[in-house]
Amino acid sequence: KFISTKQPDTIISFLPETNVLVILATLGLDQQIVVCERNHLGERKLSRVWTFLRKLTYRFADVITINNEENPIII
Repeated sequence: KFISTKQPDTIISFLPETNVLVILATLGLDQQIVVCERNHLGERKLSRVWTFLRKLTYRFADVITINNEENPIII
């Protein structure tokens, strides 16, 4: 509701679970989504459900930023 009320041009998200939820919440809306992976994905284990949802939803993000060279292989 907040997103549709305020209608921001860009939404930036920083945590893997939050990234997935932001993407799902904004599907079909006209906001640019920037997803930031700040964790080393090989060390921070997500459950199978979150890993699946991340792989499924990240393709809908406009930008994905990483801070570790190994992350693109995992994403």
